[in-house]
Amino acid sequence: MSLRRTMVVIFTATLLISAAMALLVSRYFYLVGYSDLEQREIYEYVDRAIALVQDDMDQLDRTVRDWAAWDDSYAFMLHPSPEYEVSNLNNTSLQSLGLSFIVYVDTQGHVRFVHAEAGIEPSILESTVLPYGNAASAIAEPILIQGRLYLLIGRRITKSDGTGPSVGTLFMGWPLSDQRMERYSRILGYQVFLDPLISRDVSRTIIRSTDWIECTAPFPSASGTSLIRLTVRASRLIYNFGEKSLLSYLITILIVFAMVALIGFGILETLVFRSLRKLSNQLEKIAQDPYRSGRVIELPTGDEIALLGRAMNRTLAALHERIEERETMLHEIYHRVKNNLQIIVSLLQLQASSTDNPEVLDVLSESHRRVMTIANIQNQLYEGSDLTKISLGDFIYKLVVSCDPDQKPLGQVDLKIQMDSIAGEATKLNQAVSIDTAVPLGLVLSELLSNCYRHAFPAGRSGTIEVRGRRTDRDEIVVEIQDDGVGIAPEDRRPKGLGLVLAEILAAQINGTVDIQSPASGGTLCTLIFL
Repeated sequence: MSLRRTMVVIFTATLLISAAMALLVSRYFYLVGYSDLEQREIYEYVDRAIALVQDDMDQLDRTVRDWAAWDDSYAFMLHPSPEYEVSNLNNTSLQSLGLSFIVYVDTQGHVRFVHAEAGIEPSILESTVLPYGNAASAIAEPILIQGRLYLLIGRRITKSDGTGPSVGTLFMGWPLSDQRMERYSRILGYQVFLDPLISRDVSRTIIRSTDWIECTAPFPSASGTSLIRLTVRASRLIYNFGEKSLLSYLITILIVFAMVALIGFGILETLVFRSLRKLSNQLEKIAQDPYRSGRVIELPTGDEIALLGRAMNRTLAALHERIEERETMLHEIYHRVKNNLQIIVSLLQLQASSTDNPEVLDVLSESHRRVMTIANIQNQLYEGSDLTKISLGDFIYKLVVSCDPDQKPLGQVDLKIQMDSIAGEATKLNQAVSIDTAVPLGLVLSELLSNCYRHAFPAGRSGTIEVRGRRTDRDEIVVEIQDDGVGIAPEDRRPKGLGLVLAEILAAQINGTVDIQSPASGGTLCTLIFL
């Protein structure tokens, strides 16, 4: 990965990590504060809802107190009067006061009178109210009758001047109906619910959803045992506002970070990357012709990259000097090796001229050919631009063309070379190979070609030798040498002579194999495969 891409990745990662950390920190400190503020507000509305219910209880208590301190009510408890019932305890009176029921209980705990709206069983009403009949003080309780909630207010019945003794207790009840809940909700601006208390948990609970927050609390009871719970549900305006504010805050931070990153990247591009690209381009041009000296990098001035460029100049100068010394030494070595090989060839020729023994001449001729093959390789290295490597395609082509067989056939033998793939720059055959590969490869090809010339065309037979080079899908080099001569017997396909044995040994040095076959079309096919 380039330095420029690395810096882009670093800036991007820093931006994302900073945004993530800002989000986490902000949510912990910022939104937690909004959540606490939201909770305090919902608690306040719960208290206000309880106060609304208690205001209604106070209003009903004033009505009960007026009726309980009325002389007519006192007289009714002493001497029940039908006129009192007809005049004051009829349906019209209950409806005008908004009452659901009214109950008179004497001091012995007996119900003197009960009147309730439709849907309330008198017996159930009496059993619910009677436990409060002997209370020494006023009664103000929410109660549950037949699954519905009511406000119960009870007062001792006395004379109007407050003198006694008390002759009983007057109870009145208001319904905690849906209409009353709607009135509470309109006053508060939030939804208010009253329902029976299922569990004995007296703590306030908070339930939050995406759009609303709900607080449930037990309604205070004078007896200490709450039977109903009050719930206030409010929209999460404060928290949602905090989330939107946080989002705006994070977007602002991201924009600021992005601008800082762009400015920082622009500064790096101007001061660092541009100079580095210029330096890299100049080094690339030098790398295209590393053996040519005299190259000087045009350096910027006044920064660390200039110091780096100057150091590279000094390094390049020292490398060019070393390369020139090395080239001079290698040229001298190759020149001496070439001369020594020529001396060996001359000695072999001189030795061959001094004997008439056919076997000795044959051995000397093969040795002469092998030494000439090595000399040819040395000569190609010496004449090339690189003294350590040689182009594989050019090397195979020149070697095949210049091959001088030990025993030339008497007939006409044509040599065909199909090396189209060798000439292509995109093929592996055009790659450079070291002398460690070139020498064994050259000797193997020389042995195979010499074997074709010697054995394929006996008794003046004419024919053709074809050499083909290609690269396989497995990235292997295949060189095929095929003749249309007399072919080879199956028992002779296994190497017996020194030449084929030597070919197999040398092929193994370059991770290759040699295979000899007789095709159905005739002749012999020698295949060399190596990596």
